[in-house]
Amino acid sequence: MFYRFETDAPMFGGPERADIAHCRLILSGTGHVRFGDGTAFELHKNCIIGPRNRASYISGEGPGSVIGFGMLPLGWAALTGVSVEPYVERIADARDLLGPIVDLCRGALAGVKTLKDAATALEPILAASFENSRELPVAFKHAVDAWLAETLSPKFDDLVSMTGLSRNKAESHLRTLYGASPQLFIRKSRALRVANRIAHGEGDWQDYVGDAYYDQSHCIREIKYFTGLTPATLRAAPSFATDVQYRRRRTSPLDAHDPVI
Repeated sequence: MFYRFETDAPMFGGPERADIAHCRLILSGTGHVRFGDGTAFELHKNCIIGPRNRASYISGEGPGSVIGFGMLPLGWAALTGVSVEPYVERIADARDLLGPIVDLCRGALAGVKTLKDAATALEPILAASFENSRELPVAFKHAVDAWLAETLSPKFDDLVSMTGLSRNKAESHLRTLYGASPQLFIRKSRALRVANRIAHGEGDWQDYVGDAYYDQSHCIREIKYFTGLTPATLRAAPSFATDVQYRRRRTSPLDAHDPVI
């Protein structure tokens, strides 16, 4: 999940949807993020943006060049070894969480011209870190994937039954791995999955909502809360960041039920 952002514009910005954690190495330019609660931060040159449970706004001053990669829940656990929950909608210096591999990654990017070259340079560095990671909650992650695949509006009790855990333990695992309460996680998953359908579909966007929401206004509020855009805007005039995210989603080998891709 590597990506590259390049711009010659003196100023740029746009909404980003609720998302997984990202590590971004800013090679030139500056950046800022304003989270959904209104708090704003300048991005470090070696930056980790924690998971976001609502839309945020990214802006910066160019010319800008950024190489980044997303960290899926198990990737976060492997690379950091800590719960994701304290980092939800927060900015961290990547060196504080990932250690020396950040300098190795940055050094490997010297002279890199293409995204393919960047991925080739970074993959072995990150792979070595994964090899040294502690035991990961793979079984729970697989259970969550199966739980989400069943319906757009899953019931938390079903996840509890599938895992054999107590409600408190299952919620604790969900917060540690995804950084959200069960209710918020279900809302986020549903909104991003419906938004993904709308962004990919043709014809009336309402056709892709099904019975996921009470009515159209409920759908619009939820989609905007988690993506920063209305359903119609997702189709007609997505932001740069949103367009990249959903183009990436179309080519992803992962199933469409995944709430964080």
